[in-house]
Amino acid sequence: MRRVIILAFIFLLVLVSISCFREETELTIYFVRGGDLYRMNEDGGNLKLLLPGCTYPCASADGDFILCRESGVSVIYYLNSLILYRSFPTASPYTHSWSPDGVKIAATDGPGTTKVYDVSSGNQVWSSGGGGKRGHYFSNNSKYIIETVTTTLNEYIPAVDVIPEKTRTMPLGFIGLTISPDGKYIAAENVGNVYIMRESDITDYWLVHAGIEPAWSPDNKTLVINNGGNIATCDIYGGNYKELTSSGIDSSPCFSFKPK
Repeated sequence: MRRVIILAFIFLLVLVSISCFREETELTIYFVRGGDLYRMNEDGGNLKLLLPGCTYPCASADGDFILCRESGVSVIYYLNSLILYRSFPTASPYTHSWSPDGVKIAATDGPGTTKVYDVSSGNQVWSSGGGGKRGHYFSNNSKYIIETVTTTLNEYIPAVDVIPEKTRTMPLGFIGLTISPDGKYIAAENVGNVYIMRESDITDYWLVHAGIEPAWSPDNKTLVINNGGNIATCDIYGGNYKELTSSGIDSSPCFSFKPK
């Protein structure tokens, strides 16, 4: 009898562990509709208004925070409580990125300047001006920030570099670049289409699907995109395409793990 009780207890622990794992790794999609931030499951279910007046969202890698634009500045909210954590003095940002280690955030400023901030202090640690910036992303090791300027990729170490450590030329003038969590691929848009290029050779690229504003899932397998104002998902070769919304006014999607 004692053995049966022990086995039953072990089985219960296994079930609890599986349940916790599923909850912690469930994917969530954030997007903007009518100037407000919404949340839904990766299958399009459980749609919910999250934060009125928040746009251009970017979730932290650990799923604890959401970075977005509110009242013309960049702000961070706790996702579990929706309490404001910190604001940053940007000027009408329209592109955000978060370093994978959660230490820094970046924003494309309205006048065309990329600014990098320390999350814990809120202090600006780096800035690159000159206008014409068309997006940015952090390298998957969080060391570099890469700017898109027309057809050029400039790689900087924030708070260190005045001139780029490395410059690469893209063949088609992609914009809105974002790197996969494993660092192998870069997603981008070009004239209403989403492409994937290999990080090791940005001249090696392929068309994924019609759409703009691609963002990666944490497992590197799926993209969420804006296709004609509707949020959709597909794999990196355009397969398994699924439209999740049909309003025609949705934009700026991003993936995140479901908050714990």
